[in-house]
Amino acid sequence: EANIVFNSQIREAYNVLSLAKRYAERMTRALKTTQSALVTIQKELTKQRELLQTRKARKTGK
Repeated sequence: EANIVFNSQIREAYNVLSLAKRYAERMTRALKTTQSALVTIQKELTKQRELLQTRKARKTGK
């Protein structure tokens, strides 16, 4: 949402060079990609931690 607003304001600005506009759009796209990868990795880490806790509980329960 914030990236969309940022990009639209950059596109509408007349005093910003076109190279800077393209750079800003590429950076927001890269940020979005990186953020989604980070969320995926965090979810995987949470699942792995839960699995590890389950295995530890089984080991100590015997």
